[in-house]
Amino acid sequence: MHPKKSKNTMETNIFCTQRKKEYLLTEIKLKNGITINIKKFDADVKFSKKFEFNASMVSFYFCFSGIEKTMICGSKNDVMISRGKCGIFAAGDGIKGSLEISDYSPFQIVSLHISPLNLKIIAGKAFELMPRKLREVINEENGCFFNKNLCMNPTAKVAVGQIINCNLEGPLKELYCEGKSLEVISCILDQFRGECIKYNFFYKDEIERIYYAKELLLKDLTNPPSLMDLARSAGMHHSKLNKGFREKFGKTVFGYLTEARLEKARQYLEKGDMNCTEAAFSVGYSSLSHFAKAFKEQYYVSPSSFMKKIVQ
Repeated sequence: MHPKKSKNTMETNIFCTQRKKEYLLTEIKLKNGITINIKKFDADVKFSKKFEFNASMVSFYFCFSGIEKTMICGSKNDVMISRGKCGIFAAGDGIKGSLEISDYSPFQIVSLHISPLNLKIIAGKAFELMPRKLREVINEENGCFFNKNLCMNPTAKVAVGQIINCNLEGPLKELYCEGKSLEVISCILDQFRGECIKYNFFYKDEIERIYYAKELLLKDLTNPPSLMDLARSAGMHHSKLNKGFREKFGKTVFGYLTEARLEKARQYLEKGDMNCTEAAFSVGYSSLSHFAKAFKEQYYVSPSSFMKKIVQ
């Protein structure tokens, strides 16, 4: 979310990957002034990092798993990014603070970084469709930063997945990613243009019950409670619980459970602990074909192909 300042971004095309014990960063610099960062963090310890940068920037981000909290100096509100969410973060000069990944679960985020000037050039007349506060930050008229979380647009999610799993190399990969990055940006801007979300109101104790239900749901992925049983344990009506999950986590209860199961299976496959059949059964799937279909829908690659990539 907070890229290092780069030189001559418009003239440099770099595809580089840095891998450490629990951290993987793939950076793609494109001629259109966009830098794509694909970050994965997988560890059992809390990760925190301080940051400071002077150059203004705009980031379009997509969180596929985990939670990241960013604390910005001078701001009363933290920036929270969680699974199933996408959005925009824009900052003026002199921003500093710290970020932490504290959910003790795998974290994966894809972000597109671009300078305000390049964004205005690329957006053209579509710049006027952006929220007023965002335009003010970009134009350096008012405010030092802007942040807006949205539920992940299905079309944008597919495009980001295609960037992650692109098998092209060199100039062809660059050309492909340039096109997909513009598709992603236009999808998010379109969400602002047609945003008509009806927010549900939840009291503090209801929010606590929603998070309690999430803990119960994740306690046993193999034999999870039914929606009715889960709602009864949380002390909420099942329809209200479903609405709460959709608002807080961007998914229904069933959708959240499916995502959690597939993420756990992905971890097993990535670590080499299990084969496809074992991973499927260990997270509650009784049908290997259903597991393979759901896995491909979430990660845009079949379980068997995913394992082959890991071996390579």
